[in-house]
Amino acid sequence: MTFNTVIAGARLDWGVASDVGAVRETNQDSYCVEAPVFVVADGMGGQSAGDAASREAVAAMTVLAGRVPITGDMLRTALADARDRIGKIEVDHGRPP
Repeated sequence: MTFNTVIAGARLDWGVASDVGAVRETNQDSYCVEAPVFVVADGMGGQSAGDAASREAVAAMTVLAGRVPITGDMLRTALADARDRIGKIEVDHGRPP
């Protein structure tokens, strides 16, 4: 997928792609490409609930989408929310088979 937008007079073009890789059956990566938020969260396929963690991390960051400017406080709040969301995910504390 490719996208573009204009922010503060500058044209931005970007794309996004992700791949499951050669080892896993599912892709646990998540992303947000809604200007000015460009974030990728690697699902860490070898870890329990890696897919949930990547989704929650990105969900926390998407609240900033479409907001210009984004302040340091806004970013810190979104990152703290991501940490909280990930901390609430129930896991079996092991690696999946």
